[in-house]
Amino acid sequence: MLVLKNDLDGLRDWVKDGGDPNEPEPFHGTTLLIQSAFNGFNPIIKYLLAIGCPINQVDKYNQTPLMHAALAGKASTCKLLLDRSADINLLSDNKHTALSIAIAHNRMGVVEFLE
Repeated sequence: MLVLKNDLDGLRDWVKDGGDPNEPEPFHGTTLLIQSAFNGFNPIIKYLLAIGCPINQVDKYNQTPLMHAALAGKASTCKLLLDRSADINLLSDNKHTALSIAIAHNRMGVVEFLE
């Protein structure tokens, strides 16, 4: 919930108190990094990567943070993830890449960036 509120200080406290940022939520299997990528919360993404969250972690559909950022049309988040070595070529369960997801959802700002 702290990520959805874009609460970086609260997230830091939660992790310090033993919270696991890599624990997926039960419905879609999204992690805090994936949720942050979808919402474009770049400061939280930087923090999660700094504490060791895997940049290419996947949800239960094998979708990465980069794919979620592309789906949401978050070009600056896509750039951040790519600058931190996210793999642009990974495939979801439906055989989609971040680029094909952006194309399918008409996220042209992201498409131009990912091409």
